[in-house]
Amino acid sequence: DAVVNLFRMMWDAFPDLEVRVEDMLVDGDRISSRIVMSGTPEQEFFGYRPTGKRVSREGVMTFRLGPRSFVEGWATWGPFIED
Repeated sequence: DAVVNLFRMMWDAFPDLEVRVEDMLVDGDRISSRIVMSGTPEQEFFGYRPTGKRVSREGVMTFRLGPRSFVEGWATWGPFIED
């Protein structure tokens, strides 16, 4: 649920959001991905205020999976960079 809510918040803030998975590694019950997201912010998102300019942000997300869902996850994101 937390992951779904996070993505809803991102799409609300960035209606034109694009998410690219650059790399993905799987090891047992863990998945780690290097992700690039880009879009034009229309709402504040974790302290980043809308500028009307397209921005990109790169990060790494790692999840531990259970039998039917995500059990826990971690993420590290770089700063927003204007395109």
